[in-house]
Amino acid sequence: MTCLRGASAFDSVLKRHGGAPVSVFAIWHPILATDRLGPARWALNTLPDRRVRQYWDAERLVASRMIADARPPQPELECCRRDDTIWDVAAVYRPGDTWTDKLPTAVVFNGSVADIASEIDAAIAASSQPQPEKTVQ
Repeated sequence: MTCLRGASAFDSVLKRHGGAPVSVFAIWHPILATDRLGPARWALNTLPDRRVRQYWDAERLVASRMIADARPPQPELECCRRDDTIWDVAAVYRPGDTWTDKLPTAVVFNGSVADIASEIDAAIAASSQPQPEKTVQ
């Protein structure tokens, strides 16, 4: 049930940043034996924001990739990992970061999502601020 608590907390963060130009990818994958069929509709409804895209990853490929590509200066994961999988984790990336042969380094990478909601909130707020123009000398 921590994933539902995290999804609800993340939805609250998104509501506080209604106009922020963010894209959210919610990746659901099996952790418990009862998770094999994927998330129920009521679970998906905990993230109703139109900026959220939800995916079912039965093979845990995204979690494996996040573990494999983690590197400094990305924060080290302090929670929610066992062997080759992670769960109830949020990763926040800088505006403009793209996934190429490796994931970019995240500015927030931790869990449980409900416990780090304030960090997610702060990262979204910071990325929504106008950036100073770079001048060429």
